[in-house]
Amino acid sequence: MKRTVLTAVVLSLAAAAAFAQQKIQDTFFGLSFGQYYDQALDLRNIKEHISYSSLTSGDGWSRQHLQLYGMEFGGRRWDYADYYFSPGGCFYKFRVYEAYRSLEDADKRYVSLQKDLDLKYGDDGGIVMEEDDSMDGDREKSVTYTDADGRTCKLCVLYTESSSYDMYYYVMLYYYDGNLQEKAEAEFLQEL
Repeated sequence: MKRTVLTAVVLSLAAAAAFAQQKIQDTFFGLSFGQYYDQALDLRNIKEHISYSSLTSGDGWSRQHLQLYGMEFGGRRWDYADYYFSPGGCFYKFRVYEAYRSLEDADKRYVSLQKDLDLKYGDDGGIVMEEDDSMDGDREKSVTYTDADGRTCKLCVLYTESSSYDMYYYVMLYYYDGNLQEKAEAEFLQEL
């Protein structure tokens, strides 16, 4: 009897581990998709790194976006981490990014990150991977992993203008919940 119970427990733990691997990450520094803006402000890991300007812009954008500086995520340092919230305050997207002057330097980080993401998500039958490995035309290359629940992880290199009008190669790592993003977009449209 004990052997049967132990076998059942081991099999259920193995099944739970396999199931967990079929999901894209949805929690970042303690805040999970679907939680709200005010909850983010209560989390110490977030509160200590919030940009003051992120909290004080008077245009309403501050309640739909939190920006953190100089964050460690995935074993790497990033210039910025961004949390995106719907007009109602629901967390639906997370992004970290770093700027580079040369494509060669950006590619080093991109390739390293892609290898890590392939290890985490690439061999999982429950996660679909799509890759655009050319920067021709749209000045972006990317790899995207999507799970069955609509959660997505997208890694990209994007050559674009900064807020200071300088051109940079940005390595960006996005995580978002597709269902929550659709609801957020509907809320944005209702505000128009």
